[in-house]
Amino acid sequence: VVFDRAFMFKYSSRPGTKAAEYTYQIDENIKQDRLERLINLQQTHTLKANQRHIGKVLKVMVEKESKKSPTQWTGRTEGNMGVIFDKNDEQLRDIVDILIQDAQGISLFGNRVLEKELVHEIN
Repeated sequence: VVFDRAFMFKYSSRPGTKAAEYTYQIDENIKQDRLERLINLQQTHTLKANQRHIGKVLKVMVEKESKKSPTQWTGRTEGNMGVIFDKNDEQLRDIVDILIQDAQGISLFGNRVLEKELVHEIN
């Protein structure tokens, strides 16, 4: 089984649960090592999944200004993928068409496609 995206954490004992009563508990270093290996594997799967979107136009909702640049937006696709693109005349919560041009880590990067460009692309 391969997931496009996953949120992972190491197990921590919860009082009142059956697992908390077990005398044998896995060492924290082993838990951390397993988590790091799982995260590294998932990052590979996520990048491959994101690379499949390169060259496609995706609908993206403008979410907020990019953390790394005041000249860029961060948005989300309908599939909850993060997309970073240059600011134009968009406003927060606008839904815009973005041509995906790159995938790095868990993020997609692209440029806005205007309606007239979409019509040209279809014809």
